[in-house]
Amino acid sequence: MIAPVAAAGLAALVPFAGIVSNPLTGVGTRVGCFHPLSLRAASSPVVIGEYHHAWSVSPDGSRVALGISAPGATARVGVRVVELGSWTAELDVETGIAAAGLAWLTDRRLVAGLLDRSIVLLDPVTGAVVDRWSEGSGEDAATARTRRRFLTLVTGRRVGRLSVVDARGRLRRLSLRIPADGPAGRRLRPALVAHPRRERAYVVMDARTVIDIDLRRMRVRRIRVRPAPRPVERAGEVGFRRWQAIWLGGGRIAVSGHDQLSRRNGRAATVPAGLSTIDTRSGAAVRIDADANGVTRAPRRLLTYGLRGVRGYTLGGRRVFEVLRRKPVWNLDVAGRLAYAGTGTATYVIDTRSGRVRQRIPRWLDLDGVISRRCPRP
Repeated sequence: MIAPVAAAGLAALVPFAGIVSNPLTGVGTRVGCFHPLSLRAASSPVVIGEYHHAWSVSPDGSRVALGISAPGATARVGVRVVELGSWTAELDVETGIAAAGLAWLTDRRLVAGLLDRSIVLLDPVTGAVVDRWSEGSGEDAATARTRRRFLTLVTGRRVGRLSVVDARGRLRRLSLRIPADGPAGRRLRPALVAHPRRERAYVVMDARTVIDIDLRRMRVRRIRVRPAPRPVERAGEVGFRRWQAIWLGGGRIAVSGHDQLSRRNGRAATVPAGLSTIDTRSGAAVRIDADANGVTRAPRRLLTYGLRGVRGYTLGGRRVFEVLRRKPVWNLDVAGRLAYAGTGTATYVIDTRSGRVRQRIPRWLDLDGVISRRCPRP
């Protein structure tokens, strides 16, 4: 049963600026202002086409850069700059391929990590490509940013390479040893998470190791996780293992993920890696949820999702609610107090404090980013 929303609650739910996609089509992503309970556009949004889940706001908050793929005059457009408020596309940058990670570090320095694992330094005023660095072959890159730096991690069979571009446009690289873990060791997708204020990053290589990186000095400290999580029972060949990490504060990170298996009958299967929190100072780990495929954060809440619905926890790990138990949830996004759970056929709007379903949207939508909690004025 869908819980009604009180009039006072509706009055507080003002439209926000965000990015909304339809995962089934992969095109037609809209950037604009949206009503929280329906994700309907509150004004005329701009449609950006094939979106690649990367965005960054300019330092003055007036524009947003988005990773896209679109035809250009001489090469593929990989970055589109949209003016907030008027919701108009004011600049296309031809990078040759889509940007999968973005960081707008200064007024004239925008860094993009491209799908071909190269990094480009852009001038977001003129659209010029100021510099380009090739990161070589490897698996899909993970990206993150701090206030002053853009990070990208490319992994090969035994070695990973962390590349760091700072606000001055300088590139530095650091090699990291990748742990071998049976047949999955060559297909590891590590997680990369950055401290929101300090110039520090953390790489989750496997369930037993976290790497702490001082980005100013490019120094590495390996953290042994204790106790190491028990291995998940698997039947089938591991296609890849993907980790996800988010910063919790107080020196802690939340780590989740899944294994993608290839069965003998040719069908693929997803096995959850669960959710744990890790203290990056001591390596102490706490197992919270064994069934989680992924994790996201809401105000005062950790939210897990996967084949058994959505679960809400306090930041200390106490379960508060469980909802959509019989529905597999493929994506979970948050805007303020509300979470949006996509099940493949519908999107459920969930109050993250109580766990109540506030609305059922009869379409599968993906809230790809919250640019601002309130809509900017034109």
